[in-house]
Amino acid sequence: METTKKKINESKLYNLLYKNFVSTEGNSISGILHKDVHLYASNGHIITRIKYDYPKEKEGLSIDKNNNVIEKPAKYENVMTPKNLYGEIMDIGMAEELKEAAKNIYKIRRKNFEPVINTGLTPIFDDGYDKIIAYRAVYIKVAIDLFEIIKENYILLFREGNEIYQKRLIFKSLENDTVVEIMGVDMNVYEADYADNVFTIRKAIKFNKIEKITAESN
Repeated sequence: METTKKKINESKLYNLLYKNFVSTEGNSISGILHKDVHLYASNGHIITRIKYDYPKEKEGLSIDKNNNVIEKPAKYENVMTPKNLYGEIMDIGMAEELKEAAKNIYKIRRKNFEPVINTGLTPIFDDGYDKIIAYRAVYIKVAIDLFEIIKENYILLFREGNEIYQKRLIFKSLENDTVVEIMGVDMNVYEADYADNVFTIRKAIKFNKIEKITAESN
């Protein structure tokens, strides 16, 4: 039987993880953990568990981008969402639009600007405020890229919870237990109304190239 490893471009996978899923500065430096035929990586904003057939000598090792072994790696499996907290599955139409929106705006770059997509779902009342259900466009795009590399189909769903930090957006493989979890943006509805980096799904899809060039040059 062909292994998962044979189907995956390993260089692309590791490069994606080191570029987008690990912390690279100061005391927060992290790596890719190899444990129980899975890869784990997180920078605090996005976390993944990938079923992957790596060499046996890497078992139990967390390795940073410079190929150094990290002592006492984080116990990533303890912070992954348990299946009993898997909540509402996003319908196919909304999922496709969300992915299109993220692909269209994730590259917008200017000082102190990071594109965020408001899903338009009912806000969560948390810590005295109504908070939007929104996620950073770049992490949605990164999740899409990861599943393209590992060649697996997936669904999108939300983690159950009454606080914004619990309301993760989860990309769940249909083939195995590979997942990507994206943490929500902590922003109330009033802040969102005046923030120029917050896009509705429809606004993000319609954001055109001329507007991108203008935004990136500011």
